[in-house]
Amino acid sequence: MQQPRTRLVFVLHDHQPTGNFDKVFRSATDVCYEPILAALERHPHVRIGLHTSGPLLEWFESHRPELLGRIRGLADRGQLEIVGGAWFEPMLSVLPDRDAIGQIRTMRHECVRLFGRAPRGLWLAERVWEPDLPRILQAAGVGWVLLDDTHFRYAGVQDEWVTGVYRTEKAGATVDVLPIAKQLRYAIPFRLAHETVDMIAAHRGETICYGDDGEKFGVWPETEVWVWKKGWLNDFFRLLGERQDAIEMVLPSHAVADPEAAKGRVYLPTASYYEMGEWSLPVAAGRKLAALKKRFETEGKWDEVGPYLRGGIWQNFLAKYPEANRLHKRMLRTSRKVEDAVRRDPLYPRAIGHDTQRARLELYRGQCNCAYWHGLFGGLYLPHLRGAVHTHLVRADRMADPCPAPRLTVEDWDRCGRDEVILESSSLAAIVRPHVSGALEILDLRERDVDLLDVLARRPEIYHDEVPAAVEAAAKAPPPKTDGIASIHDRVRRADARLLRLLRYDRLPRHGFLDRLLPADVSFDAWQEERLPPGAEPEAFSYAVTQADPARPTELGLRAAVETPWGPLDVEKSYKLDPFARALEVRWAVRSQGAPIRARFAAEISLALPEEPGAPRGFAFDDPAVGPDVPTSLESRGVVVDVRRVRLVAEHHGFELALQPSPAADLWRTPVETVSQSEEGFEGLFQGSNLLFVWPAAELVAERPATFALRLSAQLR
Repeated sequence: MQQPRTRLVFVLHDHQPTGNFDKVFRSATDVCYEPILAALERHPHVRIGLHTSGPLLEWFESHRPELLGRIRGLADRGQLEIVGGAWFEPMLSVLPDRDAIGQIRTMRHECVRLFGRAPRGLWLAERVWEPDLPRILQAAGVGWVLLDDTHFRYAGVQDEWVTGVYRTEKAGATVDVLPIAKQLRYAIPFRLAHETVDMIAAHRGETICYGDDGEKFGVWPETEVWVWKKGWLNDFFRLLGERQDAIEMVLPSHAVADPEAAKGRVYLPTASYYEMGEWSLPVAAGRKLAALKKRFETEGKWDEVGPYLRGGIWQNFLAKYPEANRLHKRMLRTSRKVEDAVRRDPLYPRAIGHDTQRARLELYRGQCNCAYWHGLFGGLYLPHLRGAVHTHLVRADRMADPCPAPRLTVEDWDRCGRDEVILESSSLAAIVRPHVSGALEILDLRERDVDLLDVLARRPEIYHDEVPAAVEAAAKAPPPKTDGIASIHDRVRRADARLLRLLRYDRLPRHGFLDRLLPADVSFDAWQEERLPPGAEPEAFSYAVTQADPARPTELGLRAAVETPWGPLDVEKSYKLDPFARALEVRWAVRSQGAPIRARFAAEISLALPEEPGAPRGFAFDDPAVGPDVPTSLESRGVVVDVRRVRLVAEHHGFELALQPSPAADLWRTPVETVSQSEEGFEGLFQGSNLLFVWPAAELVAERPATFALRLSAQLR
């Protein structure tokens, strides 16, 4: 009697995030996506499931349409199954139901258009699962989904290899689930090909599933040489052909339909893969979890304890990173506006010259998950990814809600429990946080679809503990590896000694128009090195709203009683929006509530200009007193005295900003640079320019206020 074969389900997930540079799409296509298709064409016995995300499919259609034809050809001859997903790779669990279902249906529609077939299964972004998802998936017509075996271990499945096909449900809505074997994720393509094939062949009679990033085959460090020049994937496919007596490659939907693969019912908790839980924890908790894992690994108990010891959930990123929460809450607000536009009179889109379906697609682009979190790679830390998400959401907002007349709204827009004030017009939109120094959280230049305040704050990360050792280790060449290559989790990471100087952290998010009161003799060096003597920090300026009348939608008034080391202050702060000049002016009236105080008032703003490789961005000074030797790079630092007007120019994006202090002020500037991880190792990233306008020392008295103003305006090119 012939021994049953191992049924192998092999699924690749190809993805590039919204906003990634064109050169990255091209390089990944050349070293990874196209060679994989060529390898499949050379090995007709190989059968795989292929998920290609919406951003990548859009790029293929525009730049490499022949690849779409080759994918369709492989599918037509039964060698490849098109795996669906949500069109722009969002985290379904944090979307409104209408958007989650809409994203999945859009992917199905595009797969029918491009490949002539509707997908039956779904690739779930980062395998972030919620028990409520079967309800969404069934409503969107999804029959099966792939999830990590980690999810099953958290549900109590104790098999060494989690195999077969399970069924789960929510309130009667069902979906089948293929568990992805972690053993295969960590072996492919890092172990020798014949070892991996032997590992698969050892599970005769079982259905086992591999599902992971296609980028592991050429894009990840060292894999281009290992997979292609040394022939790992061709060897793997060849060996699978030679071992067809022991291994049968089956398409995912065929495995799901096979009654012999059915393992019964399971209810899975909120989860992703294990590392995601580590990354989502606050730093202190993450350190404790890492220490516990290391301890149990040393004691040889991790396999026993691991399923019961886990980190946080994906939504923790919205608490860990205020910038991620800002993206998410902007997305929710924009989604509501798009939905409102769709429900209006059918003539509405034509009346304003916009198509609500285009607005919905821009919203979907802005839901791409990569910029909303941070783990092993850059994600949220990458300004061009974060900026692209803001851009698509601002564009969707503008298309759904042109806001021809200025509007003022008071609401808790970010769900922090405190009201913010939103000033909107056709040209600018600003969100003010009265309780946080009366500062701006968002400042959109709507006509260029840009959030000018998209600057990530510097904060500690668990991996920062490793930077000093990595700097030392990077100077030493590791011994050559002969039996495979290191996985992305185990590589010696590149690090530069300069990074040690960048490990500084901010107390507050990088907002605009944060207030400070500084000692009269304060120095620039003390500020940039963060050793300021006692003064009134931004946290001291907690304002109450005194003027927020929708009938006067361009004006906002605030007032605060501020305790300083020298005595109490009374501060009035006001915003005035000038939509026709694309300008926002902030004014302060500061007076002592007791004895006279001699100090320097200052306003801080961190600005980001859109990034384009090779395109110039920089400062321009209009004051004749500013000499030609003053650095103009956005990454420059130093003091420029007696500034009356400074411009920030983004020629490639078609606008410039002007900042005009009144009276003239000294401009202190320094780059905001963070330390993060990438595929190559540790790297410093320029996030934006931090500008502090410091007015001359003033005598603050009770009898009359000292007044200061700062005007920000945009000029389109």
